[in-house]
Amino acid sequence: MKICGIGNATVDIQFQADDSYLEDQGFTPGIATYIDLEQALAIESSLSPTSVMAGGAAANSLCGLAKLGAECHFIGKRADDEMGAQVVDDFKGLVTFKTQYTKNTYGTGRCLTFTTEDGERSFSPYFGANHDLSIADMDADLLGSCDMVLLEGYPLQGDIGPETMKKTARLLHELGVKTVFNPSDAGLIQKHRDTVEFILEHTDILICNMDEVKALTGMQNPNQAAAHLSGRFETGALTMSGDGCLAFDKGMLIHVPAIAKPEDIVDTNGAGDQFVAGFLYGYGTGQSLEESAILGHQMAANVLGSFGPRPQ
Repeated sequence: MKICGIGNATVDIQFQADDSYLEDQGFTPGIATYIDLEQALAIESSLSPTSVMAGGAAANSLCGLAKLGAECHFIGKRADDEMGAQVVDDFKGLVTFKTQYTKNTYGTGRCLTFTTEDGERSFSPYFGANHDLSIADMDADLLGSCDMVLLEGYPLQGDIGPETMKKTARLLHELGVKTVFNPSDAGLIQKHRDTVEFILEHTDILICNMDEVKALTGMQNPNQAAAHLSGRFETGALTMSGDGCLAFDKGMLIHVPAIAKPEDIVDTNGAGDQFVAGFLYGYGTGQSLEESAILGHQMAANVLGSFGPRPQ
């Protein structure tokens, strides 16, 4: 199985924090709050991280896929700096990095993640070099050789992100590559609805959570929302945290319970990305819909019991 992910190249920096700290910073628990480099550096100097590793939603999924046995490639954007080097070093042996340095001086992107005592996570991304990701970075020969390509939603926040994502979705369609879309954040759907709709029109496999599906469809009932998705996309899954997922394939819809026990959850960061990894690996290697969803839950459970966004 050969897969390429397209998304933000970031360094994930994890912190433990309480609600009062988040409030002081003006952050809303559970919601992504975008910051500039000055804010990022100030936070990094005031708190001790629990984990520092290269990541990003699609990249984290690819690392999980690689550990399962897939051949993985990643297209993102990085700066010629210490964190840019860490991105490549952390992926080494798992994911082949396929993008040139940016010529601008933003620095490599990072995502600061704050986990509170209840396991809730809040994100503060700094985009940095990711602003420069463009259609010129898309290697058509590589993409056309893949069994599937995974698009994450976060590049939509880049300066030219919506244009890049639309052109990329069109390119993948022209290449005849199976396209997977993980919206990544409900706020992105609301802010870039027209672009997201264009991507969805070129999507074969959709994996999203309840917040995202509400933003996509306006539906509050998960069964109704999943039934709607199953009529539009070839296959995919609606994840529901502790309630498992509703997986669908060619009109068939099934519920698959979660595996992780609430008392064993330490950090929810990366669980969704690892579900994507397991589900896609199962699907891409010919496993049944239920087996694919179970593998997704197993991969998610592997990271829920420890700090960090992917299995070590």
